[in-house]
Amino acid sequence: MVGEEESAECFKASLVQREGDHVGGGGIVSHPLAIYINVVYNNSVKINLLIYLIDTLSKDVERRIKMVTTINLNNGVMKKDGEKRYKIKSFGFSETIVINARNMIDLRYFFKMGENERKIVEEWRGNIIRKGSDRCKAFLYRVDGALERVKHDYYIATIEPSMKARKLYYEPGNEAVTGLTAEQWETKAKNYAPNLGSRLASVDELILWYAYRIAKGDWSLKYVCDDSSAHGNYSNSTINNGMYKTVNLQDLTGVKKVGGFKDGVGNTYKIVKNSTDTFWEFGGGFNNFGWQYPVAFGEPIRATNVRERGSGVVVLTKVG
Repeated sequence: MVGEEESAECFKASLVQREGDHVGGGGIVSHPLAIYINVVYNNSVKINLLIYLIDTLSKDVERRIKMVTTINLNNGVMKKDGEKRYKIKSFGFSETIVINARNMIDLRYFFKMGENERKIVEEWRGNIIRKGSDRCKAFLYRVDGALERVKHDYYIATIEPSMKARKLYYEPGNEAVTGLTAEQWETKAKNYAPNLGSRLASVDELILWYAYRIAKGDWSLKYVCDDSSAHGNYSNSTINNGMYKTVNLQDLTGVKKVGGFKDGVGNTYKIVKNSTDTFWEFGGGFNNFGWQYPVAFGEPIRATNVRERGSGVVVLTKVG
């Protein structure tokens, strides 16, 4: 299972290009956007390559071929703007591929919500009667609906995104992107990693992820639904042995673990989209009270309004 707490470093690289057309014989050529690299980047700094090829004789057919070799990321020849070129050998051919660091998708900061995770939520939900505050009842109602509708696997971002050269990236210790409209977030999410099916998370996907964290014991139902002040970056959150914050500032990405992850609880609103093509905002920002805008508190927002403290939640839906 991939998550930010994994010791191994895992990456996906998309939209990489290689020099030359032919990979092998038999009329098979690589299309620039058809090349896809499945990367497992471990302590030995080696990556395994998996390339998608298109058969020119039947253009709709993709062939998935594992490379028989590995390469060392440190051995590439650095070019401008973060590009590195690597010589690799496969099928008796020697070729060069080009990897741009900005296209590397770091899966350490995405968590897989798959069948096992959904089962954990289902088991937890089966042991919880619909009780508590109206907010708790509303959350459980959302969980029930999400379990019915979400049958697919997805990877959800576990820290807030940052941006450089108009492209999203995930790395702790950077400024979280805010000040965009919901429509802009939708576009940014789609453009983050098209080959991995990136998009803005749905309400159901976000709710299931929150429910999973409750089911694992990282959160209580009351904390998520009624009052999230105890942890995070809310204006009334406590730090350092119960002392209240003295300055209200937005945190950098990935600095506070809350509910098992460092996704900016109480730091930025979480912008997602529901099944009726309307946008929603969940939780609160650094200048809000945790009891007023708890983690699971959501409300619809206008697609064209700038959200000064909102951060889009990205999911990947086509990961290997």
